[in-house]
Amino acid sequence: VDVSTLNVSQITLQSDALTFCNTSISNITNCTYTESHSFSPGSSPLYTLTESDNSTVVTILIGEFDSNRIKFLTQLATTESSTFISITRYAISDMNSNKVTPILTTSPLQVSNFYPDSLPPVLREFSLNMDTRTLSLTFDETVNLYSTNAALMMLQHKSLTTSSLSLQTSYVTTGQTNSTVISITISDQDFNALTARTQLVTSRENSYFRLLFNAIQDMNGNPIEVILNGNAILVSQYTPDTSNPFLLTFSIDMDTLFLSLTFSETMNTSSLYVATISLHQGLSPSSQSFTLTSSPLTETRFSEIVFIYFSREDANEIKRLRQLAQSQNSTYLSLTSVTITDMNSNPVNPNYLVTYSYTPDSSPPVPEDFVLDLTDETINLYFDETVRASSIDGTKLTLQSSNDLSSPSLVQYSLQYPLVVLTNDSTFLSARIDVRDLNQLKLRLDLATNSSNTFLTFQYTALVDMALSPNSIVAATTIQSSFVTPDTISPNLIQFEVDMNSGALTLDFDEPVNVSSIYIPALTIQNAARSRTGLQLSDSSVLSPSNGLSIMIKLSNTELNEVKRIDSLFTFLFNSYISISSTFLTDLSGNQVVSRLNGFALRASKYSPDIHRPSILTYSINMNSGSFLLYFSETVNISSVRCSDISISQRQYCNNSYTLSDCLIDTSNASYDSLDVGTAGDSPGGYGNATKWNTTYFYSTTLYFYFTLSDLNNLKSLRIAADLTSSYLHYKRATVLDQSDLPLLEINCTSPGLSPMGGFVPDNTRPSLISFTLSLTTGLLNLNFSETVDGSRLTENELTLVNGRDNTSSLFQYYTLSQVSHPTNLSPYLTINISIYDLNKIKERELLATDTSNTFITIGNGFITDTLGYPVNSITVYSALQANDVMPDLIAPRLVSYDLDMNTGTFRFTFDETVNSTSLNPSQLWLQSSANATFSYNVISGNQSWPYSTIVSLTVSEDDLNSIKNLTTIAT
Repeated sequence: VDVSTLNVSQITLQSDALTFCNTSISNITNCTYTESHSFSPGSSPLYTLTESDNSTVVTILIGEFDSNRIKFLTQLATTESSTFISITRYAISDMNSNKVTPILTTSPLQVSNFYPDSLPPVLREFSLNMDTRTLSLTFDETVNLYSTNAALMMLQHKSLTTSSLSLQTSYVTTGQTNSTVISITISDQDFNALTARTQLVTSRENSYFRLLFNAIQDMNGNPIEVILNGNAILVSQYTPDTSNPFLLTFSIDMDTLFLSLTFSETMNTSSLYVATISLHQGLSPSSQSFTLTSSPLTETRFSEIVFIYFSREDANEIKRLRQLAQSQNSTYLSLTSVTITDMNSNPVNPNYLVTYSYTPDSSPPVPEDFVLDLTDETINLYFDETVRASSIDGTKLTLQSSNDLSSPSLVQYSLQYPLVVLTNDSTFLSARIDVRDLNQLKLRLDLATNSSNTFLTFQYTALVDMALSPNSIVAATTIQSSFVTPDTISPNLIQFEVDMNSGALTLDFDEPVNVSSIYIPALTIQNAARSRTGLQLSDSSVLSPSNGLSIMIKLSNTELNEVKRIDSLFTFLFNSYISISSTFLTDLSGNQVVSRLNGFALRASKYSPDIHRPSILTYSINMNSGSFLLYFSETVNISSVRCSDISISQRQYCNNSYTLSDCLIDTSNASYDSLDVGTAGDSPGGYGNATKWNTTYFYSTTLYFYFTLSDLNNLKSLRIAADLTSSYLHYKRATVLDQSDLPLLEINCTSPGLSPMGGFVPDNTRPSLISFTLSLTTGLLNLNFSETVDGSRLTENELTLVNGRDNTSSLFQYYTLSQVSHPTNLSPYLTINISIYDLNKIKERELLATDTSNTFITIGNGFITDTLGYPVNSITVYSALQANDVMPDLIAPRLVSYDLDMNTGTFRFTFDETVNSTSLNPSQLWLQSSANATFSYNVISGNQSWPYSTIVSLTVSEDDLNSIKNLTTIAT
């Protein structure tokens, strides 16, 4: 052939025979899609051309463009079975210009000898863009994008070095395909690792690249040609980093007191200017903020994370600002453009963001010194960090004479009252000691007189720091005072406490007093500073065994019970006062106490109510009058009674028990009058214009009440309290309260109930019928009695329905029941189911029980009894009880059966209830031969029987009878 006529563009390399599919056919499963490539003519090496002479064998050199395109097609020319060729007639001619015979794409020619690609791909060049963080690699052939392993790619500052950096977490840029050029996106981790090295990839001159084995493969799986250390290639194009770094996140640790700033890239820590960093409570300009002053770096290094330690001054000032850096949501940080730069001297973007991580302060404050001033009544404390001044708890501080707790001469005193703080939040705290604590110190002559016997021990929670979840000072921390100023103070009565449980008064003075000098009649208890209501003590006793700031006086039982009868005296803190004269007692120096007379009586500082719960001693019950009497162990508040918490049982352990719903309380035995306290007038000790006490509540040791009618009947229905042996009392704790609102000592069903040892009167009253209703539709007769009756003892023939109270009237009708369904329940309400027979008998009497005007009841004594067998009160016809409501019969009668006498022509109809025979209409009567017969006879006339009965007779006329007989198919 003539090689000069070769046209490579008419030659197509394909993976198989091309098969064209008819897209209009729904089933195209037999279609074959073939990868193919037509060669591109041009100059070598990029394009394909021939390199042989005229001959029968033509050699074509495949150019780089076509070769890479063929390699890109993953199913073409990979083996003999995927390598076919097709040509058109214009591909080449012979020496006589005869065009070659075409090889069709549908029947291509398979390769005879196939040699797969076995040469490794070669990296030709690379470019590096540090601004976009992109590495671009150019190869001599198409490479498999998915075989890329960036960790086997090395960047170094020169061709040969011992400090290379591999791209550990970088990755192939998304959106690419297999090609001769691929792009690698440098990850943040790799970027920061690169920029942290000041001599690596900072310019074109120190940007070298090499590849390790299998860093990438070509399309035939051939690994890249290795670039050895020493042969690393210089970057072909380098773009420096010009982007400003920015703060990504920051964390703050208020415990170890440092900031951790995380930037978008490696930062030059030597450029840090701390005084441009500010902490803020929030985004508002008015929120609390603080700018750092002298906080140092933890170390100087190049990293994307910068650590800054707070100075002691900065840390304590931040802690002092209560709203700042207390939590993640109250910790924001701002930077300026001069705060720091990256490794290329790009300044940081000014930023303002909330902390990513917040570690609260968890270290306790440490006390460093204290000064005690007994003249100024203050204690001054010094700490290693800012403390919350308001958190100081004086009751958690203990003064002691030595730091040696094992010393036999050790004297200790723990403050009992709160301190008054005089300073704000700071490392210095000054507080005033309560005078009561100061007086306790005066009792201890070997404690707190100078610095040598003055030590202070902190208990846990005695004081906390400024953290949102405050840290308490460490328990048992002890320090010695550097200086003590002594003091003396005159005595005064400052407060007293009431304990109504023990009947004791505890009086506190501002200095120790002499208990042997106490004169009881000089003390009066009252209900106000100036009052007419109270009690002058006479036979109380002193319980305090020794001198001290406090003394205890015990009221006698008589005095205590008398106090409890007065509902406005010593019932709570604000009506608990005492007055004293100057003769009441003296201090240890013989000085009489400052008097507090009526008009200036002192109110109690603490009130402890009576915690002894009352109990029921016994009770009596009267089932005839429905009354109940309870006896208590102490005075109780009758106004607090809840009868619904009282249960009465037939047996000791709540067997067949009933709980009351309510009751009617009699308060007549719970009234009380008191005497005046003090003298009239406005002179010292007078009660002035104070009003006399009036009773608000009723107090007594007994409770008298009446059952409700419903409860009384329910008890009788259950046969409870029928006699002494069927009456047991159980009650809940809230049944009644004492003066201090303490509930009863309850007796529940797990304990045996109380018997009425105070007395028992059984029911001996006869029941009465009060009202009734009647329904002729349902046949129900509802009876309402004055008390519970025993339905099982009902005798129906003792009950008669009458139509009025005049039994001499010609219109008088009545009926005595004979057949009823007997109720068996115990109740004041009974329902009798009247039999059909009795209902029909009642209906036969047309003037009886048609409405309330003609429906009355009479009963005999034997009709029914109550639960104890007492018979009902009889009702005679002259006082017959009229019905409250009568429901007429609303159900239509039903024909049950009939008889026919063809001799007499008489029909005998039987109905399910009494009917009015005068309402019978013979013309509505049809006689037929069978149930489904189409032929029948209509009766025309006839004569009826007696009007009211369940059986009605009808005698047809002679004409009707003859007509029926003429019909041979009917009534034969």
